[in-house]
Amino acid sequence: MNYWKKLAVATVVLYFIVAITAFAATSWRTQSQPIILPRSAWGAPPPTRVIAPRGTGTRLIFHHAAGLPFAATSLSETAAEIMRIRNMHVNGNGWYDIGYHYVIDRAGRIWQGRHDAHIGGHTYGHNVNLGIINLGNYEGLWGVGAQTVTQASFDAMAALSRWLAYRDSLSLPIVYVHSDFNNTACPGRNMRGLIHNNLRQHLSIVMERR
Repeated sequence: MNYWKKLAVATVVLYFIVAITAFAATSWRTQSQPIILPRSAWGAPPPTRVIAPRGTGTRLIFHHAAGLPFAATSLSETAAEIMRIRNMHVNGNGWYDIGYHYVIDRAGRIWQGRHDAHIGGHTYGHNVNLGIINLGNYEGLWGVGAQTVTQASFDAMAALSRWLAYRDSLSLPIVYVHSDFNNTACPGRNMRGLIHNNLRQHLSIVMERR
């Protein structure tokens, strides 16, 4: 085979590789947007300053709230907890808004945190990715007092992950945890395995490419 024929064959092969890769990254089954409570539902004030755009992230990164265990499920108590976290981020850390893009509570509700067009404040060096916090403490003190993820919370994590992966054409494994990137126990021993194993397996099965 002469040079030009080899080049033509190589070009065709490369074309199919690129086409298949693009298809694999964007051909999820259609996923519906879950109910997401707006920022106004927890009384969020506007960011204190203009926040830079997030750009293009490729991952969903999960966190827990840590601190004292939080087990409440009422709208009012949950809204107050989200506001507490926002105030800690703004007044304590000097950030412009709550650091997480989405909040999942113990009852399985999904709340809008920082607008997801804005760069996050949740995982050092990886804030172009979407940050999702689960209210509660899933680590405890060396495991003592660690809460267990509720089924409602897991179902919400799955629904939100499916929709965001579809919307943003993310590629498997899609979901990660804070400790995958930084030296931290977050999101705790009782959540880490659920993300790495259960949620990843769920996404690979339910979102099987067409």
